[in-house]
Amino acid sequence: MATTPERLPIYIKSGTGVSKFIELSDVPSSYAGQGGKIVHVKSTEDGLEFKTISSGKKTATFVVAANDSLNKSMADFVCDGVDDQIEINQAINNLPTGGGRVVLLEGTYYISGSISISKSNVILEGQGNSTVIYLVNGANANCIVGSSVSNIKILNLKIDGNKGNQTVNVNCIYLNNVSNITIEKCAITNSKFANIYLDYISNSVIQNCLISNAGTIGLFVYSSNNSIVIGNIVNNNNSPGIYVGFTNYGIVSGNISYSNLNNGIIVEDCNYIEVSNNISRNNSTIGININNSSHSIITNNHCLSNGNDGIRLAGASSNCLVANNICLGNGQYGIRIFSANCSNNYVVKNYLTGNSVGSLSNSGTNTILGASLTNDNVV
Repeated sequence: MATTPERLPIYIKSGTGVSKFIELSDVPSSYAGQGGKIVHVKSTEDGLEFKTISSGKKTATFVVAANDSLNKSMADFVCDGVDDQIEINQAINNLPTGGGRVVLLEGTYYISGSISISKSNVILEGQGNSTVIYLVNGANANCIVGSSVSNIKILNLKIDGNKGNQTVNVNCIYLNNVSNITIEKCAITNSKFANIYLDYISNSVIQNCLISNAGTIGLFVYSSNNSIVIGNIVNNNNSPGIYVGFTNYGIVSGNISYSNLNNGIIVEDCNYIEVSNNISRNNSTIGININNSSHSIITNNHCLSNGNDGIRLAGASSNCLVANNICLGNGQYGIRIFSANCSNNYVVKNYLTGNSVGSLSNSGTNTILGASLTNDNVV
């Protein structure tokens, strides 16, 4: 026959002389309606009360683990190494209407379809190069996509587009008709087409990323406004390293673009673009190509050992300032104003030497050259 065990007192610290639960003078009289709550000692230390306690998980943050993550117990979603975009998309879709954060733990996420940022105000964040999104053979899908949303951040990820095993031109990141974007501290590589493709974008920042080995273009910004491309390393892409086209009011600054099989940096059909403090070197053709773009500033760049011109203004590139650039050892000219359609450009205080064909070639109209007496455009 079962017997009731002896009730043992439980001791708690008390500042009132009460030391046992059975001595408390004020205790809850009923459990009714108190499901999921805990019993809590009152601050007066003379009674108990029911209190709700948080589970520790925030509804606006979900954690996703890869199949090879170390601490899967921390995760809300655990991938199995096959079609891992499913769990990541589920985490994004489960965020509240107002958005939130999806954190990817370290490990490799093997995706066979796109990770879709399907709502606004979403942060997708990894743990740096230890978080790898890998597009599997024959997936033929963009790795990360977003359309008609705003306030998107993609941070601290490595994305590998596995270009050698895709048969159509897909991208590592493809965002269309999106505003207020940040892509930061990501290593993005091996896309079949562009590592980053931004189309009809406003207010974007691509910052401190490593962008390499694209099948075509490293970074492609098209038909956008207020785009900032700053502090990136862009190399070994099979066409231009950085392409900015049909874009107004942008900044391309502090980037290193090298060993690309075309131009290091192209600005085409744009207005009011600042191209400053970049290093463009050892690219197959032109270091910095300003084509059919006006009212732009090209200053303080280093264009070194490129296959063609260091800096070229072509098309109807007019009313530009080209100043304080260093162009050394390029295969054609240090700076070339390519066409009579280029008018009213001001070229001053550049250092141009050791270029194979010449230092400065001016075929433009009404080009203003810095006076030699002030050592402008040293040749």
